[in-house]
Amino acid sequence: MILQIVTPVSRPQNLPRIYQSIRQGLPRTLYAWWCIFDPRVPLVPLPGDWRGIVFWGPGPSRPGAVGYPQRNFALDQIPGGWIYFLDDDNLIHPALEKTFQQALDQHPQADWFLFRQVRPDGVLYLAPHCPPRVGLVDVGQGIIRREAFGAARFEEDRYDADGRLFEQLAGTTTPRCIDQVAAYYNALR
Repeated sequence: MILQIVTPVSRPQNLPRIYQSIRQGLPRTLYAWWCIFDPRVPLVPLPGDWRGIVFWGPGPSRPGAVGYPQRNFALDQIPGGWIYFLDDDNLIHPALEKTFQQALDQHPQADWFLFRQVRPDGVLYLAPHCPPRVGLVDVGQGIIRREAFGAARFEEDRYDADGRLFEQLAGTTTPRCIDQVAAYYNALR
């Protein structure tokens, strides 16, 4: 199993802290990190000692709302595995690896998990809602098999495109709500 971590980059100064959280938070998970830069942000050099990076560069040349063109670019490139969207103002939650593995063990046929998401101070931001709805789900709450997306993509000019896409996906793929804390919301803000 490989976890494809997709980070749309508009705040490159946060990448070292994000990288450290990935290395510390996923010590037993095989991962691939996709850092896709917004066209309005200059590309910074990739540090030489970083491992697990499979893409470091510009995505599509069109801007959009909060990284959706970059997420769609990644979906077009990633052939398979599990996908986790980790924003560039966020960190891997320390419980993510264990909670995800337990969810896989309990639901081996599942294609999608939604976890409880908290603010950096531990206060609840969003509980997992099954089925997901606009305003009740965040892109950073879920881990989804690439195959579950099919040809579906985020609407690139909508702030709530995550909720809209997740509602759409719920029509064909049933998410499993795991009511355990495993995701942050804006940990770097």
